[in-house]
Parts: sequence; structure tokens; C-alpha cells
Amino acid sequence: MKWQRNNRKKVAELARIRRWREKGRRPPREKMSYSERGKIGGKVGAAARLASIGPERAKAIARKALEARWAKYRRERGQ
Repeated sequence: MKWQRNNRKKVAELARIRRWREKGRRPPREKMSYSERGKIGGKVGAAARLASIGPERAKAIARKALEARWAKYRRERGQ
């Protein structure tokens, strides 16, 4: 279904159902609290991300973050 302003809620509901099906589960009928959602498997954190990517990719991400910090510092200092 195409995203449009008038059917925004329907698109969000279909996306929620699709995410549950990708996990091999059926969506619950009633709304869940934030803590219940987290227990199902929400964000996993930096350690899991680093474990899933290779060391070269992790180094590239760290280098990009370092350059962004220094660029911000240089802009603030007017250099």
C-alpha cells in the first residue's frame, strides 16, 4: 500500500504485521507496553552490532565518527 497522508495509520499497521511475520510470529491483538516490546527483541546495542560486522567495517565506522567530531570542533573554533 502506498504511503499517503490519508492512509498513514493503515500503512503503519501493515508494516507492524509484516515485521512480526518476518520474525515468524503472529502479532498480539492488544497493544503492548514498551517494556514488553523490548523483551521480544528490540534494539540489541553496540556490542551486537560490532559482532555482526567485520573489523574493517568497524574501523571505518570509528574513523568516520572521529572525522565528524573533529570537523565539528574545527567549525566551532573557526579554523
